[in-house]
Amino acid sequence: MTATNLDQLASVWSQVEALAPGLLHPIETEEQYQQALETVDELMTRVNESEGDDPLESLLSILIERVAAYEESILPPREKNPAGVLAYLMEDRGLTQSALAVETGIDQSTISKLLAEERRFNADHARILGAYFKVGVQAFIPEID
Repeated sequence: MTATNLDQLASVWSQVEALAPGLLHPIETEEQYQQALETVDELMTRVNESEGDDPLESLLSILIERVAAYEESILPPREKNPAGVLAYLMEDRGLTQSALAVETGIDQSTISKLLAEERRFNADHARILGAYFKVGVQAFIPEID
């Protein structure tokens, strides 16, 4: 990148920072986390409703990565197993098994078995729950990279 391009980038970057303060910085507080989740919801709606490539799709990807990194950093070590992750995410959002079943379409008895570690998470569970909680499928199937 040439100096001229960097100067142009610096100018545009200042505008981005003014429009979305802190959006591209690591998430370090609960307040920043909640703001990031709201922005992810707005961006997902926009990207999903666009009829082609949305220029903000890459921003959505970056923000999802930052949200996932923050969530990973706040999970207590004992809760980094898939059932613990699900329990933590449900508790964090005040969700019951029944409410999660309604929101995701995963049967309540399946959610109960996943939480009790009586059943392993499959790819569909990981995909649905990952999309719902806005975390990577690795949260539920750690062996996937």
